[in-house]
Amino acid sequence: MWRAMPPSSVAEVVWEAYQSDKLHWYVPEEIAEMDKMGTLAPEAMREQLAQSSLFMKRD
Repeated sequence: MWRAMPPSSVAEVVWEAYQSDKLHWYVPEEIAEMDKMGTLAPEAMREQLAQSSLFMKRD
């Protein structure tokens, strides 16, 4: 969710998942850790996201 990806990459993965009979898909370790941190320390997670380059204001 916090990783900038081109829409074509997202569409490709969604299409592969739609056509598959596989129930579970790989979740990158950093995303799993972010999910845990968001549950255990939501304020710290918000602070980390606010300081990340993806959400920084651009001039």
